[in-house]
Parts: sequence; C-alpha cells; structure tokens
Amino acid sequence: FLENQIEVSHIPNGLYYVRSIIQTDAVSYPAEFLFEMTDQTVEPLVIVAKKADTVTTKVKLIKVDQDHNRLEGVGFKLVSVARDGSEKEVPLIGEYRYSSSGQVGRTLYTDKNGEIVVTNLPLGTYRFKEVEPLAGYTVTTMDTDVQLVDHQLVTITVVNQKLPRGNVDFMKVDGRTNTSLQGAMFKVMKEENGHYTPVLQNG
Repeated sequence: FLENQIEVSHIPNGLYYVRSIIQTDAVSYPAEFLFEMTDQTVEPLVIVAKKADTVTTKVKLIKVDQDHNRLEGVGFKLVSVARDGSEKEVPLIGEYRYSSSGQVGRTLYTDKNGEIVVTNLPLGTYRFKEVEPLAGYTVTTMDTDVQLVDHQLVTITVVNQKLPRGNVDFMKVDGRTNTSLQGAMFKVMKEENGHYTPVLQNG
C-alpha cells in the first residue's frame, strides 16, 4: 500500500468488484466499480475522485416548560451512542460544532430562545443528557435520544415541569388557654443535604 495507491499482483483472470468507503467528519459515501482482469491487462486502473459538495448535519434541541415557555440556561451533555449502547462524549469546537479534534466534556446551555443547535455531526445516534436543570423545575426525562440518518435538520423538544408553590399558615397559641398570641416570630428553614438554611422570615 502506497499513498493514494493500492497494488495487487498475481490475481487470476476474471471479473472483480471493488468497493471503498470515503469517510469525513461531515459525510460518508461509498465508491464501487467492476473491472475485468485478462492476460492483456497491464495498464494501471485509475479511479478519479470527484470532490463532493460540502454537506452538514444539524440538530436542534428546544427546552420548554409545561406551558411551552422557552427555558434559558439549562445545561446538557452530548454523547454518541453505539449499537451496543455504550456512550462516548462528542468533541465540539466553537458554537457547538462537531470536530474530531474538538473539546470533549463540554456542557451545552440553552440560549435565550431555549435552544441548543449542534452542527456537523456524523450520522448516527446521539443522546442529550440533562445535567444542569433550572431551580424550581423537575426533570421528567434525563436522557433524550436523537438519530441522524440524513443531512436534514432534526428538532427535538424536551419538557420540564415547573414545581408548584405552596402556602403555609402559622399560628402560635397559649398552651393553657389555647388562644392565639400576637407578635410571634417564625423562621422557616429548608433542609439540603442534612443542613438547614433560612428561606423565609415572617413576623
């Protein structure tokens, strides 16, 4: 094997089928042809590759709440998914563009329109993993899969449920007369990982 050249010798006469795969970051396409080998075949077989037009992929994720309001600042990781289910982080450059030499492990954030747009991905299956949801929202689906089978825009929508806010009324009473006491002070604490922090003070 030499650069841009394959040499095969001592093959029997006959009809042969050759198929090659040309692969780039943006597109994969095959080249195939037939040729006949005879005793008179002495000239090298030359295949001319014609430069193809640049083709790219684009996937758009839209993040909304249950009322279809767009959510800004939600963080996702993007991984490729192999046939055996294994995951591999996708290398990206710039504004979320695939490149084999790009940075892996980046967190992708929805913009002011609640969107993440990733371009130039090779065809295949990908998974958006929500890693930084907004406070006050519950994540209904942590992982969202998308399959790229051609070079068309693919759009997916991911919904988070906004948590309802509750109201609590407090009353302090006299232990003997069971009458309410005016001027009582309360401090509301929130438990997080075994620690309590004040979130509301009412008096």
